[in-house]
Amino acid sequence: MPKRVLGIVLLVCVAIGIAVIAVKCKPNKPVVVPLPDIEEPITIEPEVVYITKPGKTQYVYVNDVQHEVATMDTLLVNKDKTVSVDLGIRYDTYDKEFGVRSVITHVPTPVKSKWLRPTMSLDVGWDDFTDKKPDVAGIGLGVKVKDRISVMGTYDTKNTVGVRLGVDL
Repeated sequence: MPKRVLGIVLLVCVAIGIAVIAVKCKPNKPVVVPLPDIEEPITIEPEVVYITKPGKTQYVYVNDVQHEVATMDTLLVNKDKTVSVDLGIRYDTYDKEFGVRSVITHVPTPVKSKWLRPTMSLDVGWDDFTDKKPDVAGIGLGVKVKDRISVMGTYDTKNTVGVRLGVDL
């Protein structure tokens, strides 16, 4: 009888753990914001800082034909300095062709983690590997502090109660 009760308690804890994971991991629904009717045009001030280097003109000979090539390098950075575009523009006056080189850099803003959050573990163990059926199963419930240190209370089918301390390296 005690093993049956323990099995039911273990099954309920697993079901609660799966439900918590399912609720936490469900995708966010996109928010649709209705746009107001605009009768007058709106002037938008760009939030871009321009760092421009002076342009250069060079004469290049290709198959004894003189090409005048103008180049300019510039750096575009938004005000909070999370996105920058290193832009290089080249124009060949003979071929009448533009060449553009750009390097876009994005520095993501760090996401603050929760100071304290729940954690759970499921344990399975064998005394020897001759039997496919596990000899012991257990569950652990506890908290994780600052995504690094975890403290859990554990219980298994051999009626062993314990405390598990963990540190993420």
